[in-house]
Amino acid sequence: MKNIHLSILEINTYLFFNSLEGISEEQSILQISTQTNNIKWIAAHIIWVRYIMSSFLGNPPEKNPYEGIFDNYKPINVSDDFKSLREIKEEWEKSTKLLENSFSMIESDFWEKDSAIKVPIQIGKSNASLFSALAQHESAHIGQMAFLKKYLTGTPMKLSKD
Repeated sequence: MKNIHLSILEINTYLFFNSLEGISEEQSILQISTQTNNIKWIAAHIIWVRYIMSSFLGNPPEKNPYEGIFDNYKPINVSDDFKSLREIKEEWEKSTKLLENSFSMIESDFWEKDSAIKVPIQIGKSNASLFSALAQHESAHIGQMAFLKKYLTGTPMKLSKD
């Protein structure tokens, strides 16, 4: 049976790409206020987390291209290099392939073990609870991207895979 966390992350993959559909480079860096993140920041942030998730699964990336940018809940810094939208999409693909491979490598008792870290929205101490929280975190950010897409383009994010 496929791991439920991986299934959610697979759904998030097509939602991620759907939320970027029709977004221009110029639109991707716009903030609707000084208190909000732009689409590039959000996209890069969840890619960064995907690489971290793979590391927790025992399969760290050769390089996380966003290392240091989001550490310790750093807010947006518009001078950070989040890459072009094309590069962001490529990094998503790389992080996704690494993550899928990571899920196939874990031991059967991994989910019951205590997690190495705890995130604010995590309920419980297990790796299963950590990954539930991280999957929810990713979903919430994709929702933010969908909102920004609608605001910036007038077109809602598709919920379908095609």
